[in-house]
Amino acid sequence: MTDKGALWRDRYEDPNFAQNMDYLWMQVEPLYAELHKYLSIKLKLHHGGKIDVSDGLIPDHIFFNHFQDLVKPFSDVQDIEHEVSWALGTRYTVLGLFQKAEIFLSLGLLRMSMCYDERFGAMIYEPSDGRQVVCHADSWDLCDGKTFCVSFEK
Repeated sequence: MTDKGALWRDRYEDPNFAQNMDYLWMQVEPLYAELHKYLSIKLKLHHGGKIDVSDGLIPDHIFFNHFQDLVKPFSDVQDIEHEVSWALGTRYTVLGLFQKAEIFLSLGLLRMSMCYDERFGAMIYEPSDGRQVVCHADSWDLCDGKTFCVSFEK
């Protein structure tokens, strides 16, 4: 690679991009068709004869904030802000933030221990032995599948 930007962009290059998108669309299209059908029915029920969706097209002028209220599937469930209220008002240490991030393993994300485990070369806090280190509020994936650098401005 000639520069860091090229290194970052390299993992997004795909010689079979168009074919892969066609394949992905074939997988998603049935869900899209069902959602479109569901929305058409909801619009017809909500607006009555004012909106004609018989041609399969949904007029784009009706898409505004109120659109989401028509199709919200779990109206009795609290908003996401309430779902993550466990984090609000909690004072975390830097290490505590990384440890708390382990809950995202269920989403398929990688373990965060690589960011705070000294065996992996992690340095969360300023060294107490007098070494001078440069810290920036930044993070990098070094694209080798195992090396990540996360640092914070002090």
